Amino acid sequence: MRCHYLLGKSRHHGRGLAVIEMAFVLPVFLMLAFATITYGLALYNQAVITNASREAARAGISFRVPAPSHEDITQTALDYCQEHLITFGSQVAPEVVIEEPAGRIPGEPLRVTVSYAYTGLALLKVLSPGPLAATATMIFE
Repeated sequence: MRCHYLLGKSRHHGRGLAVIEMAFVLPVFLMLAFATITYGLALYNQAVITNASREAARAGISFRVPAPSHEDITQTALDYCQEHLITFGSQVAPEVVIEEPAGRIPGEPLRVTVSYAYTGLALLKVLSPGPLAATATMIFE
């Protein structure tokens, strides 16, 4: 009879220990999971703004009559971002900067820089990678 009592006591002790272990491990596990998701989304959004700057630069250098304006180039980048960025409902729009150092002369560069203030998940604002930026440079045709 005494043996059964000891076995029952050790089972309760084991359950309590498992609860304590889970209380220590679960927050760390959740933090790692959310950090992985946050940085994965940051990498995805970095790829999106890189493609947006490339699309806008390509639209800006292509030969058309009339030549594309800065507003057209900016709108190309913003449209691409609107379709592909994962923002979690954030109303922060990407910023587009266009540089034409020598004007629209064939052989001269056009630089389009797209910046986006990535905030990540609400739970991990502290671990957020911060602003993302990408620049594409193409030569006027």
